[in-house]
Amino acid sequence: MKSGWVNSHSPGTETVNDLGNLEGEEPGFSEFSTQSFQLAEGSPCINGGASLPVEVLPEHYTLSSYPNPFSTSTTIRYDLPHPVQVATTIFDSQGKQVRQMMAGPKPAGHHMILWDPGKDVGKTISAGFYFCKLETDEFSKVIKLFRVK
Repeated sequence: MKSGWVNSHSPGTETVNDLGNLEGEEPGFSEFSTQSFQLAEGSPCINGGASLPVEVLPEHYTLSSYPNPFSTSTTIRYDLPHPVQVATTIFDSQGKQVRQMMAGPKPAGHHMILWDPGKDVGKTISAGFYFCKLETDEFSKVIKLFRVK
């Protein structure tokens, strides 16, 4: 989170401490005394999450994928610090473009794209290494993807 952020978007009576942690209502762990942090039935944390507002996100770009390695599909995730033109492209290990995933304007915040090579019409996408490139006017990053059969 951005340094200095202290406001909480929580509707409860919780507060944010100096470390940025939310303090207040107990999360409802099933066996806290044994260090089991599984949520108990009825915990206020179940389905209580929400996306962080853009205002608190760090002002930088991110790019990742999950799962990786993958067999059928992978989700490519990226964060943008402000609205920008984005191109997201998949390349094979020889540097040949396999798929233009997305190109165009995107708002600030968190974004996800599903890459399912089995649905790429007219292309055979074999097991092996691939690269995903995120590119804007001011930023470029490449991550390695590994497809297994």
